[in-house]
Amino acid sequence: MQKGIRLLSLVLVLFIFNSCGYNKMVSLDQEVQTAWSQVLNVYDNRVNLAPQLIAEFKKADILSSSELAKLEKAAKKAKDGLAEGSLKMDEAGIKDLRESQEDLSEGLKGIYVRSREDQRASEFSKAIQNSGGKIESAISSLLQTETKIKAERKRYNEKVREYNTYIKQMPQSASSGMMGFHEAPYFEIK
Repeated sequence: MQKGIRLLSLVLVLFIFNSCGYNKMVSLDQEVQTAWSQVLNVYDNRVNLAPQLIAEFKKADILSSSELAKLEKAAKKAKDGLAEGSLKMDEAGIKDLRESQEDLSEGLKGIYVRSREDQRASEFSKAIQNSGGKIESAISSLLQTETKIKAERKRYNEKVREYNTYIKQMPQSASSGMMGFHEAPYFEIK
């Protein structure tokens, strides 16, 4: 009799997990975590490209020492922010990532804008030509990485939307919280 009750209990538990969408919640949760990892990867790629560009600008001697120092400080802050390993996929982790990357984003954007404005000026144009294409290549790599960052943040937000929608629908909403599935945060740019 007790074996029958255990078997019935096991069948009932399996039925409940199957009907409440447990496996799909696990799958969607994994997709969100994978997308978050990819966001971190592309930010890491940018942080690793920044020193190359800074070194090329130092060689070309076309930025002031204060501009270079500011950009180096921003790159270090961005690298340290990624290296901490505390960038969890939660509101605080997203805020920390955004804050650690802001100065580098602004600094790189400023250099790009200035390079386009100053390209007419002979000093900047000569520096680019004398670098053997290294400055242009570094800027191009960073622009490609910026595009990848935007794409990966968008992909992450799409996965979050899919996951959050699923766990809020019935019958999942009745059991998702009890099983440890909670709403994932969106990556918003402030």
